[in-house]
Amino acid sequence: MASSLSSTSEKRKTPSSDNVNGNQPKKNHWSAALSAAIDDESVQVYKDDLCTVINDKFPKACIHLLVMPNENIANLKSVNNTHVSLLKHMLKVGKETAEKVAAKANARGSFAHFRYGYHAIPSMALLHMHVISQDFISDSLKT
Repeated sequence: MASSLSSTSEKRKTPSSDNVNGNQPKKNHWSAALSAAIDDESVQVYKDDLCTVINDKFPKACIHLLVMPNENIANLKSVNNTHVSLLKHMLKVGKETAEKVAAKANARGSFAHFRYGYHAIPSMALLHMHVISQDFISDSLKT
C-alpha cells in the first residue's frame, strides 16, 4: 500500500515506540500533539467520521499533509486486519485532499505529484499518514 518514509536502519527510540499496547504519553507531551489536532477545528483541512487531515507543522514540501484516524491507534504496530478499510479510507481521503489543496494553489509539476506513507519508527503518538508534494521546497528541510 503506502511506503515507509523512514529508513529501516533507523534505530532511535521514541516516546511512541512503546505504544503497541495503547500506552499513551502524557497529555501535554510533544508526541501527543496530533491527538489534540483531531479536536481543534482551527488546524483541520478536512474531517469526517473516520479521519482528520491537517497541515504538517514542520512541512518538508510546499504541500505536506497528515491524515490521522479519529480512532486512537498508536502506530503501525497497533494496526491489524480490522483496520484495513480505515487505512484504505485514509489513503483515499489523503489523495482527494491533496488534489483539492494543489488545485486551490494552482500547483503544477512536482507540486502536484505526491508521495503517501507512514514512518516505520514514528516520533508522534498517533498513527498518521504523510501526504507530501514532490517539490521538497521548505524552510523546515534540514540539509
